[in-house]
Amino acid sequence: MGSQKRKNRRKKKEKRTKELEQNIQEDIEKQLELVYESNKDQATTKELVVYVQPFHNGDKLATYVYAKNFHTEWEFNGQVRVATYNDSDEVVHDELLEVQLELGETKLVHREFGDSAFKWFRYEFYPGER
Repeated sequence: MGSQKRKNRRKKKEKRTKELEQNIQEDIEKQLELVYESNKDQATTKELVVYVQPFHNGDKLATYVYAKNFHTEWEFNGQVRVATYNDSDEVVHDELLEVQLELGETKLVHREFGDSAFKWFRYEFYPGER
């Protein structure tokens, strides 16, 4: 009887975890769409976007970097430079990341991207050789 209760609790916890992960993924997709919409008239690589977001990872705060390829005809293989800035517009963290994105693909490209205390971020894609 006790083991059945544990199994039921474990299943409920797994279901809640799965629902939370689904909600986070949906939120990331919405944020990537917002970045795309706000940059599409000014960016040269408008189909390639990045979103930087701090998340609680267990007992600590981690900064995740997501990238998405909105292009319908070309994959991307190359690098993206991502930089975060504080309130004084000083660089908090700056890093060049390798990334490969298929058509329409969203990918988590970094899980520990420096200090999570940043105000805004900037990115630039650099294609590799074809």
